[in-house]
Amino acid sequence: MIKETIQAVEDAEAKASELVAQASEDARRVKAEAEAEADRMLADAQKRGKEAAVKQEEELTLRGEEYVKQALAEAEAECQTLRETADRRKPEVVDRLIAELV
Repeated sequence: MIKETIQAVEDAEAKASELVAQASEDARRVKAEAEAEADRMLADAQKRGKEAAVKQEEELTLRGEEYVKQALAEAEAECQTLRETADRRKPEVVDRLIAELV
């Protein structure tokens, strides 16, 4: 009976060692899979971040170009108004200059 008990304990210890080894292997595998998934998620997040940054840069560039076009159009309109005013007042200025010279 003692031999059977000792054998049962040894069998249980061997089984426990196998279970510990299997659990350790499972833990390493799960950890490796989790790390790989985390790496994929990080790479995906970085890719999406870069794409969003590029898209935002393009949008801001377009908005900047539109702003420049609008500012240029306003400046050209103001210049045209000043030219027209100068053209209308040219005879008056010429008359004043002649009057001062005479």
